[in-house]
Amino acid sequence: MHLQVFVAWLGYTTEKKRKAARMAQAMNRRREYLLKQGATQWLKTASDLTAMRQTLAIQQGAQVCDCPWLEIHLFYCCQTSDHQATI
Repeated sequence: MHLQVFVAWLGYTTEKKRKAARMAQAMNRRREYLLKQGATQWLKTASDLTAMRQTLAIQQGAQVCDCPWLEIHLFYCCQTSDHQATI
């Protein structure tokens, strides 16, 4: 009788350890998946923001070029004696 109880208890504890190991493995896989998804999402967001900033900079640059008075101003500012001395 004692041997049967001992064998049953041994089987129970072995199964309990196996389940705990499988749960830990599953949790590690889930954590790695979530980290990968989060990193992918952050990289996509950073890429989208960079593209948006570049587009905005190009648009603003195009708007600046449409201002002839600014071109005249920049032309005369660059004609100072300090600038000519460095040329």
